This record gives sequence, structure tokens and C-alpha cells, in this order.
Amino acid sequence: MYGASTLVHHFIRDHAAEAARELENCSLDDLAPFFSQIPTELATALLNTMESSTAAACLDRLPAEVAAGGLGGLAADRAAHLVRGLTPEAGEAILEALPDEFASHMKRLLRYREDTAGALMDSLVFTVPPEVSSGEAISRLQATKARVLGYVYVVDREQTLAGVLSLAELVGADDGISVASLMRRELMFLRTGDSVTSVLAHPSWTDYHTLPVVDEQSLFAGALRHKSLCHMAGQTERLLHPGQAGTALGELYRIGLSALASSALGAENLQPPTDDRSRSRRE
Repeated sequence: MYGASTLVHHFIRDHAAEAARELENCSLDDLAPFFSQIPTELATALLNTMESSTAAACLDRLPAEVAAGGLGGLAADRAAHLVRGLTPEAGEAILEALPDEFASHMKRLLRYREDTAGALMDSLVFTVPPEVSSGEAISRLQATKARVLGYVYVVDREQTLAGVLSLAELVGADDGISVASLMRRELMFLRTGDSVTSVLAHPSWTDYHTLPVVDEQSLFAGALRHKSLCHMAGQTERLLHPGQAGTALGELYRIGLSALASSALGAENLQPPTDDRSRSRRE
């Protein structure tokens, strides 16, 4: 029979959004030790969907190495958003604990004002130069840790955005054909300084779920997903559709994840914060 901690881990792994919603009602003094004891990948799953101010307040209370482990699995835009909510001391310590490449991308995002495309974009996006063949591009893709957000961005040696093609177009092409001959050269893009309000109203979202972003020198800086944009603007629905959870997990949710988390920690109480504690956390 599963112990409480095993049940909690399974529930978080399969239903992170519901788990995050339940844990948001818990005391921050109890959440920090809970995050310290769960596997890193589960901490990442919770941080990815948890309400931002609660996630940041929890990270503030964690050792830098533990917090960095949870943040390291997030998209850079989400991680940077959470770091903005930390105290300067905690943010600096966590950035120091992150792997160098990821930390450098984070610092790049943190240069931009929070309500801009530059702050929300993902700068760890896969790019290829125009002269390589599709076969070589696929080999590079298989070897990289960069993300492909449905599109492959073609960037020349001067870091100028030259074109774009879909991943499906790249995979379906003959190995010897050049990326330059496949890419679309007429591009719609965002600028790092564009406000969230203007980006939300951009007409190209009807045709693309991700748009490239260029900086003030018109050099490629990253890409912004419409999903990330809406999430940061508070326009996404985080709850699962009714019926998505299985019968057993639905029963587990009704029992209350917070109670199971309490048992997993060996604590007597993991209760929703009092009005005073809720007020203190918001302040």
C-alpha cells in the first residue's frame, strides 16, 4: 500500500495544476519544507503552474540550491518572472546556484521591464544558420538542449533573424535541401520593448502560436509563446476540465492534498493560513 508521500508524488506528477491550487492555501512556513522534500521535477511542475506571488514567496524561504533546482527545469521566461518576485538577496543567490548557461539567459531576460515582450520571451530557442542543410539542422536539433516551440528560427552569423519554418516542414524536407530554400522570409515579429498590452493585441496570433522577438538593434533575442503571454497576463484557466482526473485521483483530491502533504512531512498541521498570515503574505 502506498504511503502518503507516494500518493502526493503521483498526484503532483499527473495533476500539477490541481496540486498547486490546493497547496496555495497552505501556510508558507509549511510549504517551504514540503518543497525541500519532494523530487526536483515535482517542484518544477508545481512552480510552473502555481500562482506567482505564492511561488516566489516559497522560493524566498528555500535554500538557494533547492530553489535553483526547481527553477532550472522551467522555461526561462517563467523562471525570470518568479525571480523578479524575490528579495534581491535571494534572487542573486539563486542565480549564482543555477547552471551558467541558464543563468546567463535569465539575466538577459531580467534586463527588460517586466511588462514587455523581452521579459516574457524564451531566449533558449533553437536556431540554425540559413546555409545548413535540413539534415544537418535536424542533427543539431537532436544534439541541443534548446527548445523548439513549433517553429525553427533561421538566424544568420550576425544574429539577424532571416526566416522561419515549421518543425514539420524541416522534418519533411529532403536531407540535402538548404534551410534557406525552405524558410519563409516575410516575417512578423515582436520587439523586446513592446508592452504586454500591445503584444496581446498583435494580429499575428491568429496565424501563429509563437512569434520571434528582436532586440533594440533588430537582432534575434528569442521567441514568445501566446500561451506564456496569456499566463503572465493572468488570462489562462489553470483548472483541469471536469472528468479529466481518474476516479482514484478524484477521490484523492476531495480528501485534500494539503492533508496528505502534512502526513508526508510528518507535521500535525498543514492548514490554510489565518487571515493575519494571509495579510502578511500579501504585504
